[in-house]
Amino acid sequence: MGYYRKSVHLLACHFLLTALLSSLHREICSAEAADGRRRQQQQRNNSRRPNNSSRSQQQEASPDDYYGILGVSKRSKEKDIKSAYRKLALKYHPDKFKPDPNLSDAANEKKKAKHNDKFVQISLAYDVLGDEKKKKVYDQYGKNGLDLLEKGIDPEEAGFGGFPGGGESPGGGFGGGGGSHAFNFNSGGGFGNADAFKIFENMFGGGGGGMGGGFEDMFGGGGMGGGRGGQRSQQQQEEQPLFKKNDASGVVPLGKLKFPDSRAKHPWLLFFYDKNARDGATTQYAEQAKILSEKVLKKGKNKNSVIFKVGAVDCSEDMKFCQSKLGKGVKVPAFATVLNGRVSVVDDDETRWSAKQLHEHTTDALLAIEGLVINVNSAQHIETRLLGSSPSPGQTTVAILLFTDKYETSPLYASLAYRHRQDGFVFGESRAKNLQLGKEYGLKKYPLLVALIGDQEKVVRYDGALDSESLSNWLDGLAKKYFKSKPNESQRKKKQQERARS
Repeated sequence: MGYYRKSVHLLACHFLLTALLSSLHREICSAEAADGRRRQQQQRNNSRRPNNSSRSQQQEASPDDYYGILGVSKRSKEKDIKSAYRKLALKYHPDKFKPDPNLSDAANEKKKAKHNDKFVQISLAYDVLGDEKKKKVYDQYGKNGLDLLEKGIDPEEAGFGGFPGGGESPGGGFGGGGGSHAFNFNSGGGFGNADAFKIFENMFGGGGGGMGGGFEDMFGGGGMGGGRGGQRSQQQQEEQPLFKKNDASGVVPLGKLKFPDSRAKHPWLLFFYDKNARDGATTQYAEQAKILSEKVLKKGKNKNSVIFKVGAVDCSEDMKFCQSKLGKGVKVPAFATVLNGRVSVVDDDETRWSAKQLHEHTTDALLAIEGLVINVNSAQHIETRLLGSSPSPGQTTVAILLFTDKYETSPLYASLAYRHRQDGFVFGESRAKNLQLGKEYGLKKYPLLVALIGDQEKVVRYDGALDSESLSNWLDGLAKKYFKSKPNESQRKKKQQERARS
C-alpha cells in the first residue's frame, strides 16, 4: 500500500513538473515572438530613415553636390535623373514663389532670392548629370574637372587628380583658387538665369517658334536679373495681344457666344487667361498652346480636319463666365478640355507646361469617351452592339466598322467618330487582327473600313485616303444618301411662322 502511495505521488509530481515546463516554454516562445516583432518593426523603421535622410540631404545639399541637389544617387538611371529635375524645376521655378504675408518685404525678398537660386542650382545639376560626358567627368574629377572639360582640356590627359563629384571637395583643387567655384559653361561667365530657363524650355517644349521672348520674358516686374534684355512696357503688352483674331498658330479666340457646347463638332483644348496678367505662367502657357495648335494643324490638311482644336478664352472682361466653366477655386491661367459640352480642367502641373503632354492628355480624354467607338470581336457583336443600337429611330441603320491590327483605338478614328457622332452613325472597331471576322468580310489588308447598311443588306468599302478630310467627306456622302435630311434653322423658323399665321 505504501509503495502504491509513493507511485501515485511521484506520478503527480511528474505531471506537475511537465505542466510547469510547458508553461515556461510557452512564456519563452511568446517572449521570443514579441522580441521578433520588435526587431521587425525596428527594421521597418530603419528602412524608412534613408528616405527622410535623403530628403534632408536634398534640402541641405552643398552647391557642389549635384546628386544631393536632385535627390538622386550615382546609380540612378537617366530617366530617374530627368524625372527628378522635372519635379524640382516645377516646384522651384521663380513663378512658383509665393510671398509669406506674415513676413516683411525684406524677408520675402531674401526668401525669393533663395528660391530662385535653388532653381538655378537644380538646372545646373541637371545640365551636368543629364549629359553622359559631363556626368562621367564629374564622377571622376568633380567640378574642377568640368572646368577643364569646358576649356577643351581632357582632365585625364592633364593629369588632374581632383576629387569625385557627389560630395564636398576639399579646398585647393587644380590650378589654385581653392574651394567651390561657379562652373563656367561658356566663356562669357558662370551658369545663370538664362541658362536655367533655356534648360527648362528645352525640357518642357518651350523653345523655338511661336511667341518671341520665350521663358526669358517671364518676370513682368523684375526677378532674378541677368536673364532679360529689358522690360516691355504695359502699353507695348496691350498693343500685342496674346492671340489675334486669325492667329497664325491656329489658336481660335473664343468667348461666351462661341464657346463650344454639346453640339460642337470637334473636341477642344481651351486656354483660359487674363490678357492683363502677363506673368510667366500666362506667357508660357500661351506659347505651349500655340506650339500645340501648330503641330495639330500640320497633321491635318486644314483647320476642320484636325483631331482636336485649340482655343483661347480671355477672361479679363468676364471672369464670372470663366469661373462658371472652370469651377470654384480654379484660377487662370488654366487649360481645360471640352468634350460633349463638358469642361474638364487639366489639373496636372507638369502637363500644363508641355505642349506634348497637353496633346497626350487631350487625345486620352477623347479616347476615354464611353460608347464613342464600340469594340466588336464576333458576328454576334456586330448584330447586337452595332446594328441593333441605331441612335436615330426611324432611319436606316448605318454602322461604320474598322478592321485593324492595332490593339488600341487610333485618335484619328476616335476624332472621326466624335465629329459625326450626331449624324446617325454607329462606330465600331474590330482590333488585333480578328481573323474570323476578317475572313467573313474578305479582308486582305489592314486597315479596312466598311459601312454596314441596314441589316448588312449592303456593305460599302472605303477605298480613299486615310486622312481626316477624305474620311469625313465619305461619311457626309453616306449621310446624305441614307439619312433623312434634318431641317436647318431657317427652315424651322419658316415652319413656325407658317403655323403662327394659320
